[in-house]
Amino acid sequence: MDERAKDRTRRRRRAIGAAVAAGVLGLTAFAMADGYLAHGYSATWYAMVDGRRERLTTTTEHRVQFPNVHRPLARVIEGWPHERLAIPPNLPTIDVSLRAGLEVPADAPRYLAADAVREAEIFVDGRRLAPDDALSPGHHDLWVGWKAQPAMQGDSGRDRHSDSASFVLRWGRAAFPAEPVPAGALTPAESAWPAARIELYAIGLPILLLLLAFVFWTVEEASYEARVRRWGALAAAAVIALSVGYRAFDADVMPEFRENADELFATWNGWSLLEDGTTRGWSLWAHDYHGLVDVEQVRFYGENRSVISPYFEHPPLLHVLVGIAAHLGGADHWLDAKLSHTRWVPILLAGLCTLLIMAITRRIEPAGPAPQLAGLLYAVIPSIVLQTRVIKEEALLTVLVAGLVFFFQRWRMDGHRTRDLVLAAVCAGAAPLTKVPAVVYIPALVMLVAAERGQLKRAGLALGVGLGVAALLPIFGAIIDWEAFVYSLQRQGGRPMHWNLFPRWFDSTMINHNFLGRGWILFLWLGFVGAVMRRGVREVAPLTVPLIAYMCAIAIGTGNWTFGWYIVPFYPLLCVGAGLYLARLWERPDLLSGTLFVVLLVMYTLNFTLDVDYAKQPSSWAHLRTVVTLFVLGALAPYAAAQVWRESRWARGAARLATALGLATVVVLSGYFVVSYDTLYESHHSMDADEYFTR
Repeated sequence: MDERAKDRTRRRRRAIGAAVAAGVLGLTAFAMADGYLAHGYSATWYAMVDGRRERLTTTTEHRVQFPNVHRPLARVIEGWPHERLAIPPNLPTIDVSLRAGLEVPADAPRYLAADAVREAEIFVDGRRLAPDDALSPGHHDLWVGWKAQPAMQGDSGRDRHSDSASFVLRWGRAAFPAEPVPAGALTPAESAWPAARIELYAIGLPILLLLLAFVFWTVEEASYEARVRRWGALAAAAVIALSVGYRAFDADVMPEFRENADELFATWNGWSLLEDGTTRGWSLWAHDYHGLVDVEQVRFYGENRSVISPYFEHPPLLHVLVGIAAHLGGADHWLDAKLSHTRWVPILLAGLCTLLIMAITRRIEPAGPAPQLAGLLYAVIPSIVLQTRVIKEEALLTVLVAGLVFFFQRWRMDGHRTRDLVLAAVCAGAAPLTKVPAVVYIPALVMLVAAERGQLKRAGLALGVGLGVAALLPIFGAIIDWEAFVYSLQRQGGRPMHWNLFPRWFDSTMINHNFLGRGWILFLWLGFVGAVMRRGVREVAPLTVPLIAYMCAIAIGTGNWTFGWYIVPFYPLLCVGAGLYLARLWERPDLLSGTLFVVLLVMYTLNFTLDVDYAKQPSSWAHLRTVVTLFVLGALAPYAAAQVWRESRWARGAARLATALGLATVVVLSGYFVVSYDTLYESHHSMDADEYFTR
């Protein structure tokens, strides 16, 4: 056998081994997902309407505990059949029937009890369960009726009202049991094959088979360059899947529909524009317009809003996209739109932004893992994930600024093609159609083009195209109502001002109004600065110039108002820089770079594995001190070794392993954060404003 044939045989063996390994991992993940989807309750949700108990919707609840009001309230609101029932003025009562097959273990009988706010009754095998009834081992038919009244805003002593509804089914070997019934003991009454499980098999299995074929094809490839390209493409696809998947999970639940009322005017305005060409939205200043607008008082689901028309307080570009989603979701009235439909707009925009982040980073770093690392940060950091699935103008602005940077890079690096410059200018010009302060992206682009030698005419072209697109906003206002349009812009600019406008962008982030993410934003900024300072001014100008321009505009424009969505357009560019930083840490690890990665990105993420009440107890401090000390020493030791033995392959390998484990920890715990945000929202609410954690 000649050498070529031997090499081909070796590659094929490696390909088979890699495909088998990938298959084992894939089937393990598939089995875990299948086990999760095979268990839970069949839930039927009801509401009292005009004295009648009306059926709203049915769901399969795979998470069998309802620790607070958020998820059950979302089921009622999102399941409300607006085509046959009018939107209620007050919050409906949570009224649900939970049905399942209950499997009692063979080791001993079990007692059941409901730990519920406010009331629940249990029937087993068609008979009401008494407190002293024990269930024999084996299969039983379970029916639970649970009712609760969610607190209206301001009705509860707690600001967040999460304690107004909860349900946990408990069992044990004695009466008054304390142990929660695990999901694995419950099979949905309708079928062990709910729709989500069928979809898993119909979609997941073909994807798994395609993945195995791709792995085999890639490993068998003789060309090293081709293998690198294919692995890079697979990693990029995985990052985009994470980006969309993390944002899609519980998107109709958290943040809760009452948390950020700005989602309402975006939806109402978009739906109305597409329906009959009118503009509509709620306003804090409805009665300050002095007759310039029509005002309608609306009460729905316990919310009171003053709705004005025409509405110009926010530009309409994102609103139109959300309106399309509302119409496709079947909304027959602007109040009928549901988050389960409309939040897909920011979710999909985030997926597109993730792709652009990787494309921008690849232009800066032609080889290596920097693009995937940059995209991964944007895909999984929880404060970014949760905020960018909220319907806010910034969700589209992230795509526009990333598009501006990407097309400018193409123009500069690929022969100054006019088409690329025009596309960059269109992105810049469309930005103020989304959010008015984003008009600064136009001069930012002009500055970038003018800085290129001999390109002043092209800078004029960028300015003309950008202003031409941006001019659609005042034209829109003039067509509908110029006087109301001008007054709206003036009213939005009347916010309080002080000198301390800028520190908040560096160490104070929020998810809507929830102060969380300090460690993550500090890492992004330090990583960004560390990356750009190692490169030439011209090379990183497409990152720094738009970032600084918008930071100044939003800081001055918003004054002392601060919300979680204001910083969102920073995130794509910060993630590019932080991705470059992580790539250098991988290639040339050192103690300082590793320390910033560990103590900010990784350790801040670990906060959400910690029970806050436990951490604050003096009895826990010795244990926590030991754990934290050992973790810091163990996590930093590989980077210290790489610092001392700079040429050692073993020291560099250990530091790379530490980096890989740290990133894996962030990805996994970020997924946990997203899945558990309905409870973490309560247990860790505004942790960054808690003196215990900040002093």
